[in-house]
Parts: sequence; structure tokens; C-alpha cells
Amino acid sequence: MCDPHNVLDKDGISAMVVGSEMCAYLKSIGRTLYQQLDQISLLYGYHINNNSYIICNKTDVMLKMFNRLRHYDQKEDQSKQVIQLFFF
Repeated sequence: MCDPHNVLDKDGISAMVVGSEMCAYLKSIGRTLYQQLDQISLLYGYHINNNSYIICNKTDVMLKMFNRLRHYDQKEDQSKQVIQLFFF
């Protein structure tokens, strides 16, 4: 939807465009965004989200973490009996 080479926040802008398009459509059929979200919640229930951030200024640690995420093998992890916790 956005040019990834020239637009830094392409995900946020794309989400705003789709959200605006949805609001325009809902207005055209005489419904508000609140009413639509209420209908969705009746169908699927409510969703509560609590985001948080972890700040790590150690580049070597961050590189290891993201490398592990990029090359994660779920099948290999499922065969392990011990869960490892990493505190940085």
C-alpha cells in the first residue's frame, strides 16, 4: 500500500488508510465505528491487551535475541523438556 523504500512508518500509515476507508463505508450505510465495534464484540467477545516494552542497550544481546527469533524452530523447541528463561 505504501512505498517501503521512501515511507518509514508504512504499517501505521497503511492501517490508518484502511481504518479511514472502513469509517467512510460505515458512514455511507448509516453506522458508526462504535456501533460496528459493538457488533463485533457481540460476535467474538472483547479483547483486552496490555503491551509493554523491554529496553536493552546491549547490542550483542539484542543481536542474539533477534537472530534466535529469525531462526526459531518450533519443532526443535517442543522436544525439549526444560524451559529456559533469559534475563538480560
